[in-house]
Amino acid sequence: MMRAFVSTVLLGLAMAPADGADRTITVDGEACSFKVRFDPAKFKEKQVRDTAGAILGSGLPYPDFAVHPTTETLTLDIVAADQAACLKSVGPSRGLDLLDIPGLAEFRARKTEQTIDTCAFEAIKGRALIPGASPKILVEHAASAKTCGHFVAALENRAGLRTAWREFVGKRCVDNSDPARCRKESLALEQKPDADELIRRDVIGFDWTNCAIEFLTLNQERERDEATREALQKEFMRRFKTKANCDD
Repeated sequence: MMRAFVSTVLLGLAMAPADGADRTITVDGEACSFKVRFDPAKFKEKQVRDTAGAILGSGLPYPDFAVHPTTETLTLDIVAADQAACLKSVGPSRGLDLLDIPGLAEFRARKTEQTIDTCAFEAIKGRALIPGASPKILVEHAASAKTCGHFVAALENRAGLRTAWREFVGKRCVDNSDPARCRKESLALEQKPDADELIRRDVIGFDWTNCAIEFLTLNQERERDEATREALQKEFMRRFKTKANCDD
């Protein structure tokens, strides 16, 4: 996305007059590093840095959730620690001193809510993965309960879970580049000593998860977020002389 703005950045540089009193800061983005020039007599450096980080960099909240292999046994303590780590970007973002750019405060609030929503989702999944946990925990993710409820029903029917899981495996392997190999490798789980528990975790970690993540606000609002960020970047670059250095 950043590459699309390089021409805008250079245009802003060409139109803006040079000023020996200006100060330059550097902000790192996902694929680009930005040099932002501003007049310290008009703007506080912290405000410019915080705003540039929010718009051009990674200053706004984003869920940083842990990924555990299905062979790892989760506990409530692990799930709680994962959720706390997932939310760690929310606090610093709330402390940013942002410039008054239309839409920016609302964008920060939206990214905060998306992060909280995603971390809550991961905590629900984590609690369901704890050995002996009730599958009904997954229904706590209300947004996906109706569409993904058949996975919960399959998990509740322990006697028929293997049969249902084999059907799930067949469906998930249809679009694989090598469906036969996909089925063979997936079904090999049945040969493990703790197969019943691993199959239960596989249904939660793969089938239910891939169904339910479509209902995360982070995913449902992705296009809206991209458009908002693009507009904010253009407005920031209109106000400040900005030079981008992007990776090839």
